[in-house]
Amino acid sequence: MTQEDLREALGKAMPPDFAAATVALSVGEDELRAALPAPEAQTAPAD
Repeated sequence: MTQEDLREALGKAMPPDFAAATVALSVGEDELRAALPAPEAQTAPAD
């Protein structure tokens, strides 16, 4: 079973939004980081 077969099977077994999240998580970490705002832009200092 190839990764594409696995994604297709998972997609049929899951709600579409969860399947999309699964595919997004299978993307490389660098691509994922590039698509998200930098952590320092999301969180305020705790002091």
